[in-house]
Amino acid sequence: MDGETPPGGEHFLLIANSGKPMDLNGFYDPVIIDLEGARFDKKKTAIIADHDTAKRIGHTTQQVIVQAGQTGRIGQKPLTGPVIAASGIRSSKMAVATGFVEDSKEGFPFQVSVGAKIKEGYFVAEGETAKVNGKTWKGPLIVASKTLIRELSVLVLGADNDTTTIAARAKPPKEIEMDFEAYVKSLHLDLESLSAEAVTALQAQHKLLNEEPPPLKRRKRI
Repeated sequence: MDGETPPGGEHFLLIANSGKPMDLNGFYDPVIIDLEGARFDKKKTAIIADHDTAKRIGHTTQQVIVQAGQTGRIGQKPLTGPVIAASGIRSSKMAVATGFVEDSKEGFPFQVSVGAKIKEGYFVAEGETAKVNGKTWKGPLIVASKTLIRELSVLVLGADNDTTTIAARAKPPKEIEMDFEAYVKSLHLDLESLSAEAVTALQAQHKLLNEEPPPLKRRKRI
């Protein structure tokens, strides 16, 4: 988190993808993002409206990709994978940005969409299956096995119906980036009383919360 907070900049939480197949414009078959191969292009991601780069809203201050069977956190909100999530700040003075903030405060049910570039992927034919994000999915299906997230969009209807925004607020969420001892303390555990195995497991979880996803598995390109 870069610590910048423009005067009047409101913060909000974005649940951007739930790891399920999506019906996307330009694709004949549903597309699913394999979260194991997904990563953000930059540490700070643009937040825009309706995938229109001329409609600026803000940028992310925290962003995580939590794979299936794992847990993470954005601020005080616990997350269970598979999920792509971020906290953001309104850093634009455009009317679309202030309109989003005001409507969000009133409870308007915005959804979120990931603007991403598929670097690698493969097709699952009808009658075949693929295990992605902890579940088995039936074809026809396009699996985006290596994806670069370049922007997050807020919109009225997203391709993933389980996405959402949480109302904008004046104060930022608590940072997820903390040293290991502080992380263990936040779980109400005594580091000195833990076994070596427990410490190793917690260190792996701490690394997951604060680093990029693991290296990608290479698969056949689309």
